[in-house]
Amino acid sequence: MKPEVKALWLQALRSGEYEQGLQRLRSEVGTHVSYCCMGVLCDLYRRGHQEARWDGGTFHPAPGSFERYALPIQVFDWAGLSDADPGVDGKKLSYHNDGAAAIPPKSFAEIADLIETHL
Repeated sequence: MKPEVKALWLQALRSGEYEQGLQRLRSEVGTHVSYCCMGVLCDLYRRGHQEARWDGGTFHPAPGSFERYALPIQVFDWAGLSDADPGVDGKKLSYHNDGAAAIPPKSFAEIADLIETHL
């Protein structure tokens, strides 16, 4: 992972600026907005890429491209990641955010610690 993007992501996850959500990059119900940990990374990408935008819970990294559940290729390439749901500590990042089987969901702070150590 690119160190400068990693630093931005860790800072954003620990900032308290983003409310944590599950199952989607971003959820929007009325004025209530929440993000999964990978949705936070998409939002950081959006801030630096004029063509990127959110439409409710759908992320459009570029015209004609969209994603709701995993990192779009534009975002994971920008971040220097190898795939749309990178593994940390032997499990997919989405499992740490959402919980799966015997894995309870982790907070953004806990996920930031895993990213810091393993990516």
